[in-house]
Amino acid sequence: MRQGRILKGYGGFYYVTAAAGGDAEGRDADKHSVGDRAGGVAGGSDGVRGIEGDASADSDYDSAGAVTEAGAEGRDASDSPSELWECRPRGRLRREKQDILAGDRVAFAIVNSERREGVIEAILPRRNRLIRPPVANVDQALVVLAAGDPPPDLWLLDKLLIMIRTAGIAPLLCWNKEDLAERGDLAELTAPYQAAGLAQVITCALSGQGISELRERLAGQATVLAGPSGVGKSSLLNQIRPGLALKTGDVSEKLGRGRHTTRHVEWIPLAGGGWVADTPGFSRIDLPAAVKREDLAAFYPEFAAWAEDCPFASCSHDKERDCGVRQAAAAGKLDEGRYRRYVSFLREIEGEYGHGHD
Repeated sequence: MRQGRILKGYGGFYYVTAAAGGDAEGRDADKHSVGDRAGGVAGGSDGVRGIEGDASADSDYDSAGAVTEAGAEGRDASDSPSELWECRPRGRLRREKQDILAGDRVAFAIVNSERREGVIEAILPRRNRLIRPPVANVDQALVVLAAGDPPPDLWLLDKLLIMIRTAGIAPLLCWNKEDLAERGDLAELTAPYQAAGLAQVITCALSGQGISELRERLAGQATVLAGPSGVGKSSLLNQIRPGLALKTGDVSEKLGRGRHTTRHVEWIPLAGGGWVADTPGFSRIDLPAAVKREDLAAFYPEFAAWAEDCPFASCSHDKERDCGVRQAAAAGKLDEGRYRRYVSFLREIEGEYGHGHD
Protein backbone atom coordinates (compact mmCIF):
# COMPACT_ATOMS: atom_id res chain seq x y z
CA MET A 1 0.00 0.00 0.00
CA ARG A 2 1.13 3.55 -0.69
CA GLN A 3 0.39 6.98 0.74
CA GLY A 4 -0.69 10.02 -1.20
CA ARG A 5 -2.34 13.41 -0.96
CA ILE A 6 -5.59 14.33 -2.67
CA LEU A 7 -5.27 17.28 -5.04
CA LYS A 8 -8.85 17.33 -6.29
CA GLY A 9 -11.96 15.23 -6.55
CA TYR A 10 -15.39 15.11 -8.19
CA GLY A 11 -17.75 12.59 -9.72
CA GLY A 12 -16.53 9.83 -7.41
CA PHE A 13 -12.87 10.01 -8.54
CA TYR A 14 -9.93 11.45 -6.64
CA TYR A 15 -6.55 12.40 -8.05
CA VAL A 16 -3.80 11.48 -5.63
CA THR A 17 -0.20 12.65 -5.86
CA ALA A 18 2.39 10.28 -4.43
CA ALA A 19 6.16 10.11 -4.38
CA ALA A 20 7.41 8.64 -7.65
CA GLY A 21 9.50 5.50 -7.77
CA GLY A 22 7.51 3.28 -5.41
CA ASP A 23 7.62 -0.42 -6.24
CA ALA A 24 4.29 -1.37 -7.78
CA GLU A 25 5.20 -5.02 -8.31
CA GLY A 26 2.88 -7.37 -6.50
CA ARG A 27 0.84 -4.53 -5.01
CA ASP A 28 -2.25 -4.72 -7.22
CA ALA A 29 -5.45 -4.76 -5.22
CA ASP A 30 -6.67 -7.95 -6.88
CA LYS A 31 -3.56 -9.83 -5.65
CA HIS A 32 -3.36 -8.63 -2.06
CA SER A 33 -5.90 -8.23 0.68
CA VAL A 34 -4.96 -4.63 1.30
CA GLY A 35 -8.26 -4.00 3.01
CA ASP A 36 -7.32 -6.57 5.63
CA ARG A 37 -3.93 -4.93 6.11
CA ALA A 38 -5.54 -1.52 6.58
CA GLY A 39 -8.01 -3.07 8.99
CA GLY A 40 -5.12 -4.40 11.04
CA VAL A 41 -4.22 -0.88 12.11
CA ALA A 42 -7.74 0.53 12.10
CA GLY A 43 -10.15 1.18 14.80
CA GLY A 44 -9.62 4.03 17.17
CA SER A 45 -11.53 7.27 17.29
CA ASP A 46 -8.19 9.04 17.77
CA GLY A 47 -7.47 9.29 14.06
CA VAL A 48 -9.64 9.87 11.03
CA ARG A 49 -11.69 6.79 10.17
CA GLY A 50 -9.66 3.87 8.85
CA ILE A 51 -6.34 4.41 10.61
CA GLU A 52 -5.42 5.32 14.15
CA GLY A 53 -2.39 7.52 14.67
CA ASP A 54 0.29 8.12 12.03
CA ALA A 55 0.10 5.28 9.53
CA SER A 56 3.49 6.21 8.06
CA ALA A 57 5.02 4.20 10.89
CA ASP A 58 3.69 1.00 9.28
CA SER A 59 5.95 -0.62 6.69
CA ASP A 60 2.97 -1.15 4.37
CA TYR A 61 2.69 2.63 3.91
CA ASP A 62 5.81 3.28 1.90
CA SER A 63 5.46 6.70 0.22
CA ALA A 64 3.72 9.99 0.89
CA GLY A 65 1.12 11.76 -1.25
CA ALA A 66 -2.24 13.57 -1.21
CA VAL A 67 -5.69 13.72 -2.79
CA THR A 68 -5.59 16.15 -5.71
CA GLU A 69 -8.99 16.24 -7.33
CA ALA A 70 -12.26 14.47 -6.85
CA GLY A 71 -13.93 13.23 -9.97
CA ALA A 72 -12.49 14.40 -13.26
CA GLU A 73 -14.98 12.90 -15.68
CA GLY A 74 -13.39 11.30 -18.72
CA ARG A 75 -9.85 12.22 -17.74
CA ASP A 76 -7.18 9.56 -18.16
CA ALA A 77 -4.66 9.63 -15.35
CA SER A 78 -2.09 7.92 -17.59
CA ASP A 79 -1.69 11.28 -19.36
CA SER A 80 -0.62 12.85 -16.05
CA PRO A 81 2.82 12.86 -14.34
CA SER A 82 3.97 9.51 -12.99
CA GLU A 83 3.18 10.45 -9.40
CA LEU A 84 -0.52 11.16 -10.12
CA TRP A 85 -3.01 8.34 -9.48
CA GLU A 86 -6.73 8.17 -10.27
CA CYS A 87 -8.47 6.58 -7.28
CA ARG A 88 -11.88 5.57 -6.07
CA PRO A 89 -12.64 5.15 -2.36
CA ARG A 90 -13.07 1.63 -0.97
CA GLY A 91 -16.75 0.73 -0.56
CA ARG A 92 -16.30 0.59 3.21
CA LEU A 93 -15.45 4.31 3.25
CA ARG A 94 -18.55 5.11 1.21
CA ARG A 95 -20.75 3.02 3.48
CA GLU A 96 -19.33 4.82 6.51
CA LYS A 97 -20.01 8.13 4.71
CA GLN A 98 -16.41 9.12 5.27
CA ASP A 99 -15.86 12.59 3.86
CA ILE A 100 -12.78 12.86 1.65
CA LEU A 101 -11.34 16.34 1.17
CA ALA A 102 -8.84 17.89 -1.17
CA GLY A 103 -5.61 18.00 0.81
CA ASP A 104 -6.29 14.74 2.66
CA ARG A 105 -3.40 12.33 3.05
CA VAL A 106 -4.60 8.87 2.13
CA ALA A 107 -3.45 5.26 2.03
CA PHE A 108 -4.23 3.70 -1.34
CA ALA A 109 -3.72 0.35 -3.04
CA ILE A 110 -2.65 0.01 -6.67
CA VAL A 111 -5.25 -1.54 -8.97
CA ASN A 112 -3.56 -0.96 -12.35
CA SER A 113 0.04 0.29 -12.30
CA GLU A 114 0.18 1.02 -16.05
CA ARG A 115 -2.90 3.27 -15.99
CA ARG A 116 -2.03 4.48 -12.49
CA GLU A 117 -5.38 3.54 -11.00
CA GLY A 118 -5.91 2.82 -7.35
CA VAL A 119 -8.38 2.44 -4.52
CA ILE A 120 -8.34 4.58 -1.37
CA GLU A 121 -8.21 2.39 1.72
CA ALA A 122 -8.06 4.97 4.51
CA ILE A 123 -7.87 8.68 5.30
CA LEU A 124 -4.86 9.53 7.45
CA PRO A 125 -5.20 11.86 10.45
CA ARG A 126 -5.64 15.52 9.55
CA ARG A 127 -3.69 18.48 10.94
CA ASN A 128 -6.74 20.67 10.37
CA ARG A 129 -9.75 21.12 8.11
CA LEU A 130 -12.12 23.80 6.89
CA ILE A 131 -15.82 23.38 6.13
CA ARG A 132 -16.06 26.33 3.72
CA PRO A 133 -14.18 25.82 1.50
CA PRO A 134 -13.93 22.05 2.14
CA VAL A 135 -10.20 21.34 2.42
CA ALA A 136 -7.73 19.68 4.79
CA ASN A 137 -4.11 20.00 5.94
CA VAL A 138 -3.64 23.72 5.31
CA ASP A 139 -0.82 26.07 6.43
CA GLN A 140 -2.56 29.36 5.67
CA ALA A 141 -5.78 30.72 4.21
CA LEU A 142 -5.66 33.55 1.67
CA VAL A 143 -8.94 35.45 2.05
CA VAL A 144 -9.54 37.44 -1.13
CA LEU A 145 -11.96 40.37 -1.33
CA ALA A 146 -12.37 42.98 -4.03
CA ALA A 147 -11.55 46.52 -3.00
CA GLY A 148 -14.17 47.75 -5.45
CA ASP A 149 -16.40 45.53 -7.59
CA PRO A 150 -18.17 43.64 -6.03
CA PRO A 151 -18.28 45.71 -2.82
CA PRO A 152 -16.50 43.88 0.03
CA ASP A 153 -18.80 41.97 2.36
CA LEU A 154 -17.20 42.67 5.73
CA TRP A 155 -19.73 40.47 7.56
CA LEU A 156 -18.56 37.52 5.48
CA LEU A 157 -14.92 38.51 6.01
CA ASP A 158 -15.18 38.65 9.79
CA LYS A 159 -16.96 35.29 9.91
CA LEU A 160 -14.31 33.78 7.65
CA LEU A 161 -11.54 35.03 9.92
CA ILE A 162 -13.25 33.45 12.93
CA MET A 163 -13.70 30.15 11.09
CA ILE A 164 -10.08 30.11 9.88
CA ARG A 165 -8.63 30.88 13.30
CA THR A 166 -10.91 28.32 14.96
CA ALA A 167 -9.31 25.70 12.68
CA GLY A 168 -5.82 26.79 13.79
CA ILE A 169 -4.93 28.16 10.34
CA ALA A 170 -3.07 31.43 9.77
CA PRO A 171 -5.14 33.98 7.79
CA LEU A 172 -3.74 36.29 5.10
CA LEU A 173 -6.04 38.99 3.74
CA CYS A 174 -5.77 40.06 0.10
CA TRP A 175 -7.53 43.17 -1.20
CA ASN A 176 -7.70 42.65 -4.97
CA LYS A 177 -8.89 45.03 -7.72
CA GLU A 178 -6.95 47.88 -6.13
CA ASP A 179 -7.50 49.90 -9.31
CA LEU A 180 -11.25 50.11 -8.58
CA ALA A 181 -10.89 51.64 -5.11
CA GLU A 182 -10.32 55.24 -4.10
CA ARG A 183 -7.20 55.69 -1.98
CA GLY A 184 -9.20 56.83 1.03
CA ASP A 185 -11.64 53.94 0.70
CA LEU A 186 -8.80 51.42 0.62
CA ALA A 187 -7.21 52.90 3.74
CA GLU A 188 -10.58 52.75 5.49
CA LEU A 189 -10.91 49.06 4.57
CA THR A 190 -7.42 48.01 5.67
CA ALA A 191 -7.03 50.05 8.88
CA PRO A 192 -9.35 47.97 11.14
CA TYR A 193 -7.63 44.73 10.13
CA GLN A 194 -4.19 46.26 10.61
CA ALA A 195 -5.31 47.15 14.14
CA ALA A 196 -6.34 43.50 14.56
CA GLY A 197 -2.81 42.38 13.62
CA LEU A 198 -3.87 40.74 10.37
CA ALA A 199 -1.32 40.29 7.56
CA GLN A 200 -2.59 42.00 4.40
CA VAL A 201 -1.52 42.41 0.79
CA ILE A 202 -3.01 44.75 -1.82
CA THR A 203 -3.12 43.49 -5.40
CA CYS A 204 -4.42 44.14 -8.87
CA ALA A 205 -4.53 41.05 -11.05
CA LEU A 206 -5.04 43.24 -14.12
CA SER A 207 -1.88 45.34 -13.70
CA GLY A 208 0.19 42.86 -11.70
CA GLN A 209 0.51 45.14 -8.68
CA GLY A 210 1.33 43.23 -5.51
CA ILE A 211 1.75 39.89 -7.32
CA SER A 212 5.45 39.56 -6.45
CA GLU A 213 4.72 40.12 -2.76
CA LEU A 214 1.84 37.65 -2.85
CA ARG A 215 3.98 35.06 -4.62
CA GLU A 216 6.60 35.37 -1.87
CA ARG A 217 3.97 34.93 0.85
CA LEU A 218 2.70 31.73 -0.81
CA ALA A 219 6.10 30.13 -1.45
CA GLY A 220 6.60 26.88 0.45
CA GLN A 221 3.12 26.98 2.01
CA ALA A 222 -0.06 24.96 1.55
CA THR A 223 -2.49 27.84 1.01
CA VAL A 224 -6.23 27.68 0.46
CA LEU A 225 -8.04 30.52 -1.32
CA ALA A 226 -11.29 31.66 0.27
CA GLY A 227 -13.78 34.38 -0.54
CA PRO A 228 -16.87 35.23 -2.57
CA SER A 229 -17.20 34.86 -6.34
CA GLY A 230 -16.12 37.66 -8.62
CA VAL A 231 -13.26 38.98 -6.46
CA GLY A 232 -10.56 37.71 -8.83
CA LYS A 233 -9.24 34.56 -7.13
CA SER A 234 -8.68 32.72 -10.41
CA SER A 235 -7.23 35.86 -12.03
CA LEU A 236 -4.71 36.11 -9.20
CA LEU A 237 -3.71 32.47 -9.67
CA ASN A 238 -3.24 33.06 -13.39
CA GLN A 239 -0.82 35.87 -12.48
CA ILE A 240 0.97 33.88 -9.77
CA ARG A 241 1.47 30.91 -12.08
CA PRO A 242 1.54 32.11 -15.71
CA GLY A 243 0.20 29.60 -18.21
CA LEU A 244 -2.37 28.18 -15.80
CA ALA A 245 -5.26 29.69 -17.82
CA LEU A 246 -7.99 29.21 -15.21
CA LYS A 247 -11.42 30.40 -16.29
CA THR A 248 -12.38 33.80 -14.91
CA GLY A 249 -15.78 35.44 -14.54
CA ASP A 250 -17.30 38.86 -14.08
CA VAL A 251 -19.72 40.44 -11.65
CA SER A 252 -23.47 40.11 -12.25
CA GLU A 253 -25.02 43.57 -12.56
CA LYS A 254 -28.37 42.19 -11.39
CA LEU A 255 -27.08 40.39 -8.30
CA GLY A 256 -24.11 42.61 -7.49
CA ARG A 257 -21.89 39.61 -6.88
CA GLY A 258 -19.61 37.37 -8.88
CA ARG A 259 -20.56 34.49 -11.12
CA HIS A 260 -19.00 31.14 -10.19
CA THR A 261 -16.20 29.98 -12.50
CA THR A 262 -14.38 27.53 -10.15
CA ARG A 263 -16.57 24.46 -9.55
CA HIS A 264 -14.45 22.29 -7.29
CA VAL A 265 -11.46 22.47 -4.96
CA GLU A 266 -8.14 21.77 -6.67
CA TRP A 267 -4.59 21.97 -5.34
CA ILE A 268 -2.20 23.63 -7.79
CA PRO A 269 1.61 23.42 -7.48
CA LEU A 270 3.61 26.66 -7.50
CA ALA A 271 6.90 27.15 -9.30
CA GLY A 272 8.56 28.58 -6.18
CA GLY A 273 7.45 25.63 -4.05
CA GLY A 274 4.21 25.14 -2.19
CA TRP A 275 0.61 24.56 -3.24
CA VAL A 276 -2.48 26.72 -3.61
CA ALA A 277 -6.03 25.36 -3.45
CA ASP A 278 -8.36 27.08 -5.93
CA THR A 279 -11.88 26.97 -4.52
CA PRO A 280 -15.45 27.92 -5.49
CA GLY A 281 -16.70 31.25 -4.19
CA PHE A 282 -19.49 31.53 -1.63
CA SER A 283 -21.55 34.33 -0.18
CA ARG A 284 -22.73 32.98 3.19
CA ILE A 285 -21.30 30.96 6.04
CA ASP A 286 -22.30 30.21 9.60
CA LEU A 287 -20.18 30.80 12.64
CA PRO A 288 -18.41 27.62 13.79
CA ALA A 289 -20.51 25.73 16.33
CA ALA A 290 -17.45 25.43 18.57
CA VAL A 291 -17.36 29.20 19.15
CA LYS A 292 -19.20 30.07 22.36
CA ARG A 293 -20.34 33.48 23.52
CA GLU A 294 -17.48 33.80 25.99
CA ASP A 295 -14.94 32.87 23.26
CA LEU A 296 -15.87 35.46 20.67
CA ALA A 297 -13.82 38.42 21.94
CA ALA A 298 -10.62 36.39 21.54
CA PHE A 299 -11.08 36.67 17.76
CA TYR A 300 -10.90 40.48 18.08
CA PRO A 301 -7.36 41.09 19.36
CA GLU A 302 -7.77 44.86 18.95
CA PHE A 303 -10.24 44.72 21.88
CA ALA A 304 -7.61 43.52 24.36
CA ALA A 305 -6.12 46.86 25.42
CA TRP A 306 -9.55 48.41 26.02
CA ALA A 307 -10.87 45.31 27.80
CA GLU A 308 -8.43 46.08 30.64
CA ASP A 309 -10.75 48.97 31.55
CA CYS A 310 -13.80 46.71 31.88
CA PRO A 311 -15.07 46.37 35.47
CA PHE A 312 -15.69 42.62 35.09
CA ALA A 313 -13.25 39.95 33.95
CA SER A 314 -16.15 38.13 32.30
CA CYS A 315 -17.35 41.23 30.42
CA SER A 316 -18.88 40.30 27.05
CA HIS A 317 -18.42 43.88 25.74
CA ASP A 318 -22.09 44.11 24.91
CA LYS A 319 -24.52 45.60 27.44
CA GLU A 320 -22.33 45.82 30.54
CA ARG A 321 -22.12 49.18 32.22
CA ASP A 322 -18.76 51.00 31.99
CA CYS A 323 -17.41 48.47 29.47
CA GLY A 324 -14.06 49.71 28.20
CA VAL A 325 -14.53 48.19 24.74
CA ARG A 326 -17.97 49.76 24.28
CA GLN A 327 -16.64 53.13 25.34
CA ALA A 328 -13.67 52.87 22.96
CA ALA A 329 -15.97 52.02 20.04
CA ALA A 330 -18.31 54.92 20.90
CA ALA A 331 -15.33 57.30 21.04
CA GLY A 332 -14.00 56.13 17.65
CA LYS A 333 -10.91 54.50 19.15
CA LEU A 334 -12.09 51.12 17.85
CA ASP A 335 -13.59 50.58 14.41
CA GLU A 336 -17.34 50.97 14.87
CA GLY A 337 -18.17 48.54 12.06
CA ARG A 338 -16.02 45.76 13.49
CA TYR A 339 -17.57 46.30 16.92
CA ARG A 340 -21.11 46.30 15.49
CA ARG A 341 -20.46 43.03 13.68
CA TYR A 342 -19.03 41.56 16.90
CA VAL A 343 -22.29 42.38 18.75
CA SER A 344 -24.29 40.90 15.87
CA PHE A 345 -22.30 37.68 16.09
CA LEU A 346 -22.98 37.55 19.84
CA ARG A 347 -26.70 37.65 19.04
CA GLU A 348 -26.27 34.96 16.41
CA ILE A 349 -24.53 32.68 18.92
CA GLU A 350 -27.37 33.33 21.33
CA GLY A 351 -29.82 32.37 18.58
CA GLU A 352 -31.52 35.76 18.35
CA TYR A 353 -30.81 36.36 14.67
CA GLY A 354 -28.42 35.49 11.89
CA HIS A 355 -26.37 37.24 9.23
CA GLY A 356 -26.66 41.02 8.96
CA HIS A 357 -25.30 43.75 6.70
CA ASP A 358 -23.73 47.15 7.12
